[in-house]
Amino acid sequence: MVNTKKLILDVDTGIDDAIGILLAVKSKQFDMLGITTVCGNVSVDTATLNTCKVLELVEADNIPVIKGSATPLLRAPHYEHRVHGEDGIGGALKDARPKKTADAGFA
Repeated sequence: MVNTKKLILDVDTGIDDAIGILLAVKSKQFDMLGITTVCGNVSVDTATLNTCKVLELVEADNIPVIKGSATPLLRAPHYEHRVHGEDGIGGALKDARPKKTADAGFA
């Protein structure tokens, strides 16, 4: 079956986005063109690392990850560590050391 639905995810990978990535990849309903990361519930660096960890977990590290904005457009960054934990995913993949890194992006 050819996946005709093309998809780019834009995430600040915490718990909710990690589950969204897992569902999108495992559903096999999409041609995953890439994932962009931004700051949100966690910093852009943490969101990018979490995204790479999740992709490696589901053996989908062929999907490009592009690191995006480190700050919101209209406010100062605010991270929800009380809700999502220091790493944004409640420590679920704390021992994972992904080989995958973000692609160059548009710096």
